[in-house]
Amino acid sequence: MLGNCKYRLCFVTLAVLLFLVLFLDARGNMLMSVVIYESKVGKK
Repeated sequence: MLGNCKYRLCFVTLAVLLFLVLFLDARGNMLMSVVIYESKVGKK
């Protein structure tokens, strides 16, 4: 019973972490593309 509960908690934690990573990665990619665009325009 305890092992099953632990396994479920671990699974939920991994799912949440995966969601956060994907969400932040999408936002991070947008931010990075803006930064790269700014740096390219700034260099020119």
